Amino acid sequence: MQPVADGDAGELLALGDGLAHGYLGSSELTESRFIEFTLPGQPPIRAYRTGDRVRRAADGAIEFLGRFDDQVKIEGHRIEPGEVEVVLSTAPGVRQARVVARPNQVGALRLVAYILSDDSALSETLRPWLQKRMPAFMVPLFFVVVDDFPTTANGKLSLVDLPNPLDDTATVSPANDGSRIAINVAACWQQVLGRQPARDVNFFDAGGTSLDAATLHRALEKALARQLAPTFVYEHTSIAAQIDALTKPVASEPGRGNRGQKRRAAMRARRGAAR
Repeated sequence: MQPVADGDAGELLALGDGLAHGYLGSSELTESRFIEFTLPGQPPIRAYRTGDRVRRAADGAIEFLGRFDDQVKIEGHRIEPGEVEVVLSTAPGVRQARVVARPNQVGALRLVAYILSDDSALSETLRPWLQKRMPAFMVPLFFVVVDDFPTTANGKLSLVDLPNPLDDTATVSPANDGSRIAINVAACWQQVLGRQPARDVNFFDAGGTSLDAATLHRALEKALARQLAPTFVYEHTSIAAQIDALTKPVASEPGRGNRGQKRRAAMRARRGAAR
């Protein structure tokens, strides 16, 4: 809690008139993050500990060096797993919760919640419960009920000894007929998610995000050499649904199907009448 010289590393504090009062409903987190400290010759200052490890260059630029805590950045959002744990711990049936960020098969970080509970089926109800209380980007992708929280010799959570739902590399047959479209769709899912879930599994339940959806959309267009509606992935959210949509004939809109042919026929008719 002492100022550091330019070029030396330290923790970045946020302070000023716009500083928040604290974390809603979490006194422990507020106490650990919102602090008071004193600089020589100045009254006590209230500040927020960002947890960012930084250093200041001679020109005043701030260089980010890493984190002092477990905060992670997922798709542009800074998330403190501890905040999610605090809310999850208040859910009915949850005795304790731990939330960690784990990489999926293509290296993208995703939140996984591990729950201590006597109800083995609790994981099925926690997602909708949490969605009502937290922003969508803070809701874990998977909820796993475990018997205990294994720890390392240093007392930290041992991820090696916990099941990793993101490690599921099992693939399924993309289509019984082995059509080119079916094979390409499955390959695109494999490329984006690092695995092929069952044919009827929702893309977003399988670990896909909005950014992944955009990536999948581009991959499908490139693999199939055709343009798709911007909402294609959101309207057809499973491998089966996408294969079905892509193999159906494209229905023409009323009055648009043969518009070019009708226009050319009308022009020929007018030229014939003029003669």
